[in-house]
Amino acid sequence: MVKINQFTMEQEHQLKSLLTEQQFEDTENKEFMLAQARACANGYALATEGIAVVSDFQNNECHIYSGRSGIYG
Repeated sequence: MVKINQFTMEQEHQLKSLLTEQQFEDTENKEFMLAQARACANGYALATEGIAVVSDFQNNECHIYSGRSGIYG
């Protein structure tokens, strides 16, 4: 059991490193791309009446969008 947990933790660490240590050449375009992703997530959440999440791992931010979940009427 310990080996499985250790393996899982190593995988998690590798994935986190891969996602947070990426070097993006065009920093001007990053804000535009993030805004596009956020708009798409918001539209998806509204269209499906569900939830959409956009994560910015470099800035340690998470944006959560919800449609009509929980609204009855």
